[in-house]
Amino acid sequence: MRRWAALVLILVAVVMAGGAWSAWTSGTEVEVVRAELGPIRQYVDEQGTTRLPRTYRITTPFAGRMEAIELEVGSRVAQGEVVAQMVRRETSLRLEQAQAEVNRLEASIQETANANIETTVLEQSRAIVSSVEDAVEAATAQVAAGEAQYDYAQRFRERIERLARTGAQTQNDLDQAVLSEIEARVQLQQDRLIQSAMSAVEGAMSLLPTVVQQMIDNKDLSVAVLQAQLEQAQAELAQVQLEIERGSIPSPVDGVVLDRLFDEEREVPAGEVVLTIGRLDELEVEAEVLTQDAVNVRVGAAAEIYGPTIGEPVVESTVRSIYPAGFTEVSSLGVEQQRVLVLFELSEAQRTRLVEERGIGVDYRVRVRIVTEQRSNALQVPRSSVFRDSQGNWMVYAVRGGVATPVSVEIGLMNDQAAEIIDGLAEGDTVVLAPSSNLAAGDEVRPLLAPPTGAAPQ
Repeated sequence: MRRWAALVLILVAVVMAGGAWSAWTSGTEVEVVRAELGPIRQYVDEQGTTRLPRTYRITTPFAGRMEAIELEVGSRVAQGEVVAQMVRRETSLRLEQAQAEVNRLEASIQETANANIETTVLEQSRAIVSSVEDAVEAATAQVAAGEAQYDYAQRFRERIERLARTGAQTQNDLDQAVLSEIEARVQLQQDRLIQSAMSAVEGAMSLLPTVVQQMIDNKDLSVAVLQAQLEQAQAELAQVQLEIERGSIPSPVDGVVLDRLFDEEREVPAGEVVLTIGRLDELEVEAEVLTQDAVNVRVGAAAEIYGPTIGEPVVESTVRSIYPAGFTEVSSLGVEQQRVLVLFELSEAQRTRLVEERGIGVDYRVRVRIVTEQRSNALQVPRSSVFRDSQGNWMVYAVRGGVATPVSVEIGLMNDQAAEIIDGLAEGDTVVLAPSSNLAAGDEVRPLLAPPTGAAPQ
């Protein structure tokens, strides 16, 4: 009897084990994970590029011929080092011509301004005029004396005539008196002619000091004209000297050559960019972020710069600035997008590693991840576990009693790896890792616990 009882118990156990095995081995095999507590971050992930906040363009100061540029792209230059040189042959010739013109005008001004001869002539002319004036005065006095002499000779002749008629004077006396009168008249006429001539000479000589003074004044005007010409020539000389000085173009900073327009000697117009120089120790990163994402980004927000270009470890950074104006960009799919430029800060040590160790330069492609919100202890599941139903509600498939059960959940923070569950699940609940389109509510499933991945990637 006891043997039969033991046999029955064995048969019941076998039947129950077989039922359990059948239940375990039936249904669709799915990977599952458990809802866990851990830190989670919501972020914006975009493509970025390295850049410099400023570059220095070396341009031609004036139109002319530039010497061949020997610097190569990537060459290091020091501040003040001549990096481009205008050909000096033409400017040197112009400098010689301008200097010769300045020298000529300075000599002309010296020669013209020297009025020693004219001053001497002026003094002499004034002395001559004074002498002539004295001579005219003497001639006038001589005429007056001649007139008195002539009057006396006339009166003397008339008296002798009266006396000769009475016999008191002889005919010879009368003849002598007539002769004296004639001589006096002739002398008076000569004196008057001399006076007239001296007056004419005085009139002419009186203009001599004025003429000489005008000559001196004209020399001053000539000096003024020459001085104006000299100033113009000096300005042209200074311009040529400035061109020669500006023809040697120095580097404004310590940096590297980022771009070179040409390397051979050639004619260039004024303002032509021939070199671009930058400072790689000012390297920074920029990213074009969609405006709907940028509104959640704040200056000072934590960010990561990563990707094959950066290598390991990723660069921990912060948002330095957000441009106030957006722009339109057409995506590779032809969709217009509104984006805004976001700049990221790099420390000196990070720049050194990127530039010297990684060999990164300007316009290198990187990835940036900007943290917009984070929580230190949030209930979360992998991002692939959640999906939207036909009404747009967030759902997960929870595995309960070997059956896939759709559960409506409320999502908090989310990123590419994880989603925060605010409501609908509890810690330890099992959900399907990546529900397929064939999975339906009530389907029997065989859960296969996926390897633990820990919290959402930081």
